[in-house]
Amino acid sequence: MKLLHRTAAGVFREIVVFPTHTARFFCSNAEGVLTTDPHVLVQRLRQRNLRPLYVQDHYMVWDLSPERQQSFTAMVEGAEEKGVNTDLNPRAYFSNLRLWAFQYSPDTPKLLGALRPQNVWVALVAVCLLGVAASLRRSTLKVRVLSSVAVFGLTGISLEILLVFSFQVSSDTSMRSSVSSLPSTWWDLPSAA
Repeated sequence: MKLLHRTAAGVFREIVVFPTHTARFFCSNAEGVLTTDPHVLVQRLRQRNLRPLYVQDHYMVWDLSPERQQSFTAMVEGAEEKGVNTDLNPRAYFSNLRLWAFQYSPDTPKLLGALRPQNVWVALVAVCLLGVAASLRRSTLKVRVLSSVAVFGLTGISLEILLVFSFQVSSDTSMRSSVSSLPSTWWDLPSAA
């Protein structure tokens, strides 16, 4: 949670996290718009004449009680996370991957933790050398066709990933400048009428 909070804090001025069964992040560049006071939120619902199907007044009062918010804030601030999540360093993705991997096998997170750029390159070179050795050992038509399909398939996937990654990197600056022009809340959006 601290990783996500630190990442959002690098982009937005104000961040509010609702400690429900899943943490819900609300972010805004306009100060004073967001609140964690459940009574203010209920009042805003009534002012706007909104009738949510799944969010009831008593749920908000319970989920956003000061005790739950203080407990959640203490948990987030007590975490040892120091980094932020970026396109070039997707730490939240790998944290989630380790969490899910642990549910299937307690040893899998250790394997994922060993993934460093130099280890990945060594593994790729080893796989390539094994492929070349296997194709030289058996020079049948079937092996040549399968190795050609594998090489072209991996090349296509690699180029596709490279293009998506390049687009993310090149559009990162334009995305950062367009975030500041977005409305700070949903009710600032122009109406369709």
